[in-house]
Amino acid sequence: MYATKINGSWSLVNLVSRFKDVGGFHLLSDVERAKYGFYPCTVVGENYDKERENRTEVPISWELKNNHVTATYQVAPKPLSQAKEEKRESFKEKRDSMIAEDINNFQIGRQQDRENIQGAIDKWDILTEGESRHWIMADNSVRAVTKQELIDVSNAYAIRQNNVFGQYGILCAMLEMAADIDEVIAIVWEDEVEEKEEGN
Repeated sequence: MYATKINGSWSLVNLVSRFKDVGGFHLLSDVERAKYGFYPCTVVGENYDKERENRTEVPISWELKNNHVTATYQVAPKPLSQAKEEKRESFKEKRDSMIAEDINNFQIGRQQDRENIQGAIDKWDILTEGESRHWIMADNSVRAVTKQELIDVSNAYAIRQNNVFGQYGILCAMLEMAADIDEVIAIVWEDEVEEKEEGN
């Protein structure tokens, strides 16, 4: 990693990737690069515990000494309230993703998908002749489906939504009661717990 000034402000650059094919610049020594204003750089605080700590987006201090720059990020403990809110948002994303998953190759994640299914069920006798009708599946294939299949998918979605929201509610309640960061980190979805146990 190297540091250089751009419009009067320090910036971190990667010379290997950025200058690979520019006039052999990547072949220069650090002393030669320093003559062009590119200094080898030590970054302090670049790696941090994202669950327990906050870090500034850019280094807050730069020190040039003996043709070497030290760039320092500010790292501080994450407030408990922030950790809870970030975990709650991750649970919300997980909740929405689980609810939107296809069911038996039926696309059901969008409101329009569910309205199409319910509309076909409600108006089956008007819109359909016979025991089945063609339906475009989640993988873009087309096959004949029955009214009962659509009813089963609709029911499965309702059950899934109820179960997932129930789990989400429990996890959010646990977050509210968490007394420290470690307790927040320990709160996970049931399937995540199973994945961790299988990996051990």
